Amino acid sequence: MQKALTKHILIDIAQRPHNCRYNKRHRILSGDKRLKVVEGRSHQHYCVECAKKFLSSDIEKLKSILSELE
Repeated sequence: MQKALTKHILIDIAQRPHNCRYNKRHRILSGDKRLKVVEGRSHQHYCVECAKKFLSSDIEKLKSILSELE
């Protein structure tokens, strides 16, 4: 079985309005897609704009690490 290096993340739909965990000025409305990161017993929710930045950055970091292995 392969080991996953990424945290438990998924995309879900907000059931109620709230602020993005990373940028409090970003409002997530009911029905909006959001990134959900499970950390232990808690869940952190991020807006689509911030989620795209996080994911793009992490993809680049992983590509860089992979290229070092080759």
